[in-house]
Amino acid sequence: MRSNVKGPYFLAQNMLLSGFTYDFNCSEASVKLADFANASPPSDYKISSKSFRSPESWLGLPWGPPADIWSFGAVIGSLIMGPYGELFGSSAENEEEAEIEMLQKQNSMTDPYPLALLERAGGDWPAPFQVFADMDEDQRERVTWRLVIQELQLPEEDGAFIERVLKIDPAERPTANALLKDKWFAE
Repeated sequence: MRSNVKGPYFLAQNMLLSGFTYDFNCSEASVKLADFANASPPSDYKISSKSFRSPESWLGLPWGPPADIWSFGAVIGSLIMGPYGELFGSSAENEEEAEIEMLQKQNSMTDPYPLALLERAGGDWPAPFQVFADMDEDQRERVTWRLVIQELQLPEEDGAFIERVLKIDPAERPTANALLKDKWFAE
């Protein structure tokens, strides 16, 4: 039965994995999702944990399946990073600083937020986005996903997969069907 309640609440601990081997052979692998306790109506933009929240939901824009794809990519990216932490996590002590840090990581590690996407959100951006309004490109410190892959000496194909999934503009993200056919799952 379908309803208007969606559940883009992917956390590593809510993904049940089986069939993976230590040599990363995924030919028999399966992933099942569990724990939809944070399901919310499509009108609510505060979906999922902040560190896995899609750009469109941060901006208060309508969201749909591409938000799930973003959350999936953020979870897989965090799993790839292993003990180094969540891809878009924060160590800030207060909520406003944490949100700004997470958004800066999204803006730096993926492509910057396109102006057209910010304009779709209208003139009243959620408070953390004001930090982007007055920044020029030269002022941004760029810690890119590519740099993280190199520094942590992670497999190049893992980095390339995350780059294909984590697109700021939801229209540019692959669909779930396209992901299932991605070469990363066949490797």
